[in-house]
Amino acid sequence: MDLSKIQVFSTFEFEADSRFSKVVKSVLPKASALETPVNAIYWGESALGLDRVELFRRLEKDARLSVLRQCTDDLMRETCYIEMAGLSYTGRMSLEAKSLEERLFYSVMASEEARHFSMLQPFANPASLARGPDSFTSLIGDMIVEADREQVIFLIQVLLEGWGLTHFSWMASHSENASLRMVLKSVLKDEARHHAAGLALSKRAINRGDKRVVEWLEAILGLVQRGPTRVLKALEDHSGTMSETVRAQTMFEIEAESSVMESLLRLRTLLDQHVEISVLKRFEEKRLFEPAL
Repeated sequence: MDLSKIQVFSTFEFEADSRFSKVVKSVLPKASALETPVNAIYWGESALGLDRVELFRRLEKDARLSVLRQCTDDLMRETCYIEMAGLSYTGRMSLEAKSLEERLFYSVMASEEARHFSMLQPFANPASLARGPDSFTSLIGDMIVEADREQVIFLIQVLLEGWGLTHFSWMASHSENASLRMVLKSVLKDEARHHAAGLALSKRAINRGDKRVVEWLEAILGLVQRGPTRVLKALEDHSGTMSETVRAQTMFEIEAESSVMESLLRLRTLLDQHVEISVLKRFEEKRLFEPAL
């Protein structure tokens, strides 16, 4: 199947006067985000670890709020684009299904991804979404288009959805918006089922011959190694350029090393079950399972 023309990410707008758009809106669930202003903050300073950061505490109140809004916008932007990627992934997998049972599953999974996206989008800042996918979600888009069927099941459903369960759980438990918490908890239940299906369908271990997959895995581990860069960037955007000393102190105060180690351990656990030991040794030699803060 030629996947080169797949458009993983699309615009977020509905045509105002389109009869088709009205039909689409009528079948999509609506989230209760009416009480949520565009500049809402869903994760507070304690959830992000900023309450422990001296530089953050020294900022004026408006600057502190701007940092928190930027972190919220970045998280929601990433989340919405992940769900959009899921729509492309399930469309591809439905076409490549090897049985009616698989096609039925991926059709249901597609409807769930559409429901997730439609419920999450109202909580996102439109200006932030207009910036397009970030580096992580762009990487996911490349995987969906370029990986073969067996590889993409492992990458998306086994590795990223398995790892993402912890992330969605954190988002749901720490969100300060009750409606968003309900949506995220609903998403979490579906993602757990998607991950379980990936485990059942993933039959082949990734080996050194899967060069592109190994490169993607190295890229994922590299992103995780660097820690909460979006929090650092938001803080720097509203406080001024940081020196290396201040950056290191901020990472220490956020307790980034322990959170990064936890994420890397979760990834390592998933990789151990589905990647040949020669590849894991390569990652160890490159120190990809260690924080690089």
